[in-house]
Amino acid sequence: MHTLVTGGAGFVGAALVERLLAEGHTVDVVDNLSTGSLFNLADARASAGRDLTFHQLDVRSTDVAELIARRQPEVVWHLAAQTDLDSSVTSPTADALVNIVATLMVVEGVRAAGTRKMIVTSSAAVYGELAGEPPAPESRGRRPLSPHGIAKHAVDAYLVAAASLDGLVFTSLVLGTVYGPRATGGVIAAWADCLVGGRACTVFGDGRQTRDFVYIDDVVDALARAADAGDGMMLNVSTGQPTALVELHPLMVGLAAKLVVELGLPEEEVEVAPPAVADPPTPLLTPDVGAPTPVGPGPPDATPPAPEAPGALGEGRTSVVAAVRRGPALGLRQAAARPAEPRHVTLDPARAAAELGWRPWTSLPEGIEAVLRAAMLARLS
Repeated sequence: MHTLVTGGAGFVGAALVERLLAEGHTVDVVDNLSTGSLFNLADARASAGRDLTFHQLDVRSTDVAELIARRQPEVVWHLAAQTDLDSSVTSPTADALVNIVATLMVVEGVRAAGTRKMIVTSSAAVYGELAGEPPAPESRGRRPLSPHGIAKHAVDAYLVAAASLDGLVFTSLVLGTVYGPRATGGVIAAWADCLVGGRACTVFGDGRQTRDFVYIDDVVDALARAADAGDGMMLNVSTGQPTALVELHPLMVGLAAKLVVELGLPEEEVEVAPPAVADPPTPLLTPDVGAPTPVGPGPPDATPPAPEAPGALGEGRTSVVAAVRRGPALGLRQAAARPAEPRHVTLDPARAAAELGWRPWTSLPEGIEAVLRAAMLARLS
């Protein structure tokens, strides 16, 4: 089968490209490399030969529609998107151009090519705030809080209209918080980098907000299955399990410490920058979920951890082993909550199970361990 993936050099896109090639398909990749990277496709390009063709194009360009019409893929996965919530708030026009206008460009190409099916990735931001609710099914009313969520909701409405007017066959997958070893954004990637680098992790808000974390391999499996199922549907791709960030942090610290022992990382060979000087200790989170409370390493009378003594690695240097061992003392540093970000997001994946035969099989500890292992090994290379 001949396929095309927009955003195919990104975190999710590159993983999907590898899956499609492994299944014997030929793949056109479209990416402008603004956030994606050819590094993500290095293995695929080295082994795929003529089965993989890369096109450096911006999805907002009419060139993309022309490319799709010319290449005539049987299935198009449209993954190119602007996903940063802060950027959507500060520049909603730019967000709409990427997430709405570009999608319509791809739809035009799909129409002209006679493509059998188009699969689009949507966002949990379409639902808005889900505090006090069970995991949200697809039937739950949509009340997006951010321009990003509004744009993704508009895309789904356009797809439904195109299906009615022109017979477009589509599936829209509403993704939870996707994470994995090659991710460059998101809280798990950021905290893994901090833990391995010996820096305190930062939480935005009071840390009691919850997210529905879903592993990259599970997401790619849902995307691949959607090629032949779920026509005309919006489907949640998630675990249905909420995880609070204040629970995520100790889990990551514990797994990092376990990997240090397992990998036998030698202190004298793994150098990282020293952590920033710890802030004065502040009170721990209180049980109340009201106004944000500072997050700190211990009770008010706790003593900040002493800086690592200089050793064979040189003045002011420390090792990944010492950095990870210091992790629990570093705790969480608090920053202001992000505007338009919901506190609680958990999605019900039951419909995806019924329609795609899909379920998430990677547990959160398993997925985080893979992320931390990759980060540690990267520092050794």
